[in-house]
Amino acid sequence: ARNGQYDMLAEHFEKNVDVESIVKLVANRKVSKYPLVVSIVVSEKALLANWEKSASRFVFLGLSICAVLLFMTHRIALYQKQQRLIQEELRSQATTDALTGLANRRFVLDQAGHEIRKAKRSGSPISFVLMDLDYFKEVNDNYGHDIGDMVLKDTAAILKRLCRGSDIVSRYGGEEFLLLLPNTYLDGALTDAERIRKSLEQTSHWCQNKQFTVTASFGVSEWINVEESYENALRRADDARYKVKNRGRNNIMSLPIAKVTPIRKNHSHLRQ
Repeated sequence: ARNGQYDMLAEHFEKNVDVESIVKLVANRKVSKYPLVVSIVVSEKALLANWEKSASRFVFLGLSICAVLLFMTHRIALYQKQQRLIQEELRSQATTDALTGLANRRFVLDQAGHEIRKAKRSGSPISFVLMDLDYFKEVNDNYGHDIGDMVLKDTAAILKRLCRGSDIVSRYGGEEFLLLLPNTYLDGALTDAERIRKSLEQTSHWCQNKQFTVTASFGVSEWINVEESYENALRRADDARYKVKNRGRNNIMSLPIAKVTPIRKNHSHLRQ
């Protein structure tokens, strides 16, 4: 009778319930000498409800963590970029003249020391060209400081154009410019200086329909490989430049080594 009732319930269940949407869990256990069959019927939706709820929470949590990590990564990248820009700006300010864009005095002297150390090992020559613009104060007085700044910028552009990529072109101070020429003997430096002098002499500047030119005076020297630093070579270039200014300006001069630094006697071929 019980089996008949069971069969009737099973038949009723199969007629009224979509079997494909049901998960049947069957457990068999033998009780004494009689088999006990238990059939548990649970809907798939009910069975997976808790799992789906937990899975949804984990997915939401994972997405939230990913969003936070992405945001933090983006912020860190922006911060690092800003730090690099600030460092580059500080480095540029420390080594570059703001008006002309050339190297500043500090940077060119640091590089001079570096090049001297390299030259001591390799035996390569180094020359210096120290120049300043003639009567530059009159340019500022007659045309104003804005025009004076324009002349300085034009001069810097000429120096960049006529010098090599390995040369270090700097604004040494005011209207003074210093060129550091690695792997260059005195004769080559004199040739470079003359090319720059002619270009400056032939360059016209304008102010309110008035045309004017600005020349420059040059002192040139070559570092001697027995000198410990660049200082004596730079002093020779400075002394030569002042001699040019005292003799009429718009010219180039280099002093004989013996008159300034009596170190070697085999430099009598150097020009005055």
